[in-house]
Amino acid sequence: IESTTVSALKSASAGAGASRATSRSRVFPHSDMDNKPAQASYPRQNEGLWNERLEQLKQYKVDHGDCNVPKEWSGNKQLGRWVCKQRIKYRYLQQGKESSMTKERISKLEGIGFEWSLPSSLEWDRRFNELKLYKADYGGCSVAKEW
Repeated sequence: IESTTVSALKSASAGAGASRATSRSRVFPHSDMDNKPAQASYPRQNEGLWNERLEQLKQYKVDHGDCNVPKEWSGNKQLGRWVCKQRIKYRYLQQGKESSMTKERISKLEGIGFEWSLPSSLEWDRRFNELKLYKADYGGCSVAKEW
């Protein structure tokens, strides 16, 4: 590559970087541009869907006594995955990473008794119960990795 081409690429690349930085400052207006996330300004999408899942979680709590929906719960896999994602987003927020978790969402979840981390014994019990169900359905405990 000719040196003039390299110079042109470098200046075009620098211009694109500036454009990305400007774009980022519009999306994350409170960011100090050192790749630190702007907690409150992270764009929230699907607020209606989030509230719908919250209502489903409230019903799950009425039916089961807690908010600990298994990730692959057959009754509503989307709800189980959503609950798992809320814990991840909360952890990201605590670590200073970009997250769509807000104080308002935290308050709503905590208001219904949501637990941000599960005790390992609870997870063990849950997995053991899943194994018992598997054994009842398939006659053994040799579970395929993909299952």
